[in-house]
Amino acid sequence: MELQKYKNEKIALFGKPRAFGFDELQSILGRFNAELVSGYEDGVLLVVEGAVMPTPLRLKAEELYEEGSVEFCSVEEFEKAAAKAIEPKKVLMHLKLAANQEKIIAYLQNDYIDDTLFLEILKLYRFGGENFFENDTNRDVTAALIRRFYNEYEKNHNIQYSYIGLLGVVEQSEDPKLLETIFSLQPVQEALQNKNNPNTKLLTLFALHPASSTKILSSIVKSGNTEFIHTIAQREHLHETIQQTLLERNDPDINNALSHAKELDEPTIKTLIERGYANILSASLNLDQKRFDMLCENDSIAMNETLTKSMQKRLFKEEKHRRNLARNPACILTKELLALGDDTIRSLVYRYHNLEDTELSVDGYEASLAANPTTPKEVLEEIFSKNIHEANEALASNVATPVDILYQLSFDMRYAQKVKTNPAFGEHIKTLHAIGV
Repeated sequence: MELQKYKNEKIALFGKPRAFGFDELQSILGRFNAELVSGYEDGVLLVVEGAVMPTPLRLKAEELYEEGSVEFCSVEEFEKAAAKAIEPKKVLMHLKLAANQEKIIAYLQNDYIDDTLFLEILKLYRFGGENFFENDTNRDVTAALIRRFYNEYEKNHNIQYSYIGLLGVVEQSEDPKLLETIFSLQPVQEALQNKNNPNTKLLTLFALHPASSTKILSSIVKSGNTEFIHTIAQREHLHETIQQTLLERNDPDINNALSHAKELDEPTIKTLIERGYANILSASLNLDQKRFDMLCENDSIAMNETLTKSMQKRLFKEEKHRRNLARNPACILTKELLALGDDTIRSLVYRYHNLEDTELSVDGYEASLAANPTTPKEVLEEIFSKNIHEANEALASNVATPVDILYQLSFDMRYAQKVKTNPAFGEHIKTLHAIGV
């Protein structure tokens, strides 16, 4: 329904509202110059049937039904329409000026207001120096937050009263606005200054969360909490301002963590090279031609899995890079490396490269081939038939090892644990259970 339809009209509420107070509904209807009255009066166009109607009002409603002189709607339908008609700026200003925590709580428990208004009102709530579930009102507010934003709330209503539910809201969310709002709440902010605060779990999630904004990450860095700063330094990509803030600390652990990132801005790369982290950078960074030219003299660059074919060929020309190219699973110069006739390089290629369409020499390289998930099935079977301890260990962990071989290895105590932790074997067992075998 649309309240606009009842502009300049009189609306009767039979019984009590649910989500809003009577005064709040009156205020909302004021936008349309509509009047809300309690009980029936002459001139009423719409009757709202409340959650509980006293007997006299129920009898009056039945009489009006028979007459057909007025319209009817449920209190749920009416309050949903009222929620849509709210003027957010007006409500927020009123709540700020009144500083009435009871009204704030009432709005937060109103499931009909939209998410944007909910988050703005949540910022106004004061937790009183206590934690999310430490008193009744904090618990009610936190439950309303979880109920609204937890993805699978309908499957588990009790989650709203669990700290796990709050962690789940943060972990599941892809909305930076929601994350910023939760991060701004008093219990989380207090955890920034206290390493023993139980909400450090939440801070860890914020430090790692891919949707955490620069504002959140900057606040954590500025707090000076070393543990969380190190966590942030390990993120995939950081805004340039945060990279510079981290570099200013010139902490070896932070420098090391940054050096393992796949994406860094050029000033950060140059600073880390100057500080002696070129070898780590050359193996970790996503390479373009400029970065490659900057780092190509470092031995570890041949291990970088983002090397293009032309970059690999350039490195192959220098002997010092060949063994690391052989260790690089992304290297496509398999035939060129094998053609060198070097036993160590052949062993590394057999262990790490994609061996599809590659002619293999099994003798002497059983352990390497047994560990490679691209080794053909028939080769793995041949290796198993030789009963070589080192090769059996590798077969037990290889996701490509045929299940019948894994079963046989599982009966040998030397390999049973490796088979048990082999993901392919685990999936096989799950499938058997699923079909009732």
